[in-house]
Amino acid sequence: MGVSGRVSILRESATLKLLQKAKEMMAKGIDVITLNLGEPDFDTPEIIKRGAVEALEEGKT
Repeated sequence: MGVSGRVSILRESATLKLLQKAKEMMAKGIDVITLNLGEPDFDTPEIIKRGAVEALEEGKT
């Protein structure tokens, strides 16, 4: 089975390109905070959780 010819029109992901640049900077010892990819390593603040629940209960979907 081959790969579709449509693959040739795909472009590099801007998000992954930025992540690669950030990794290069970090390797040089530059302090970088990446906010572009992945899941946070902290819990959602309670006020946001409550607000989301209230909005859903009010039918705001």
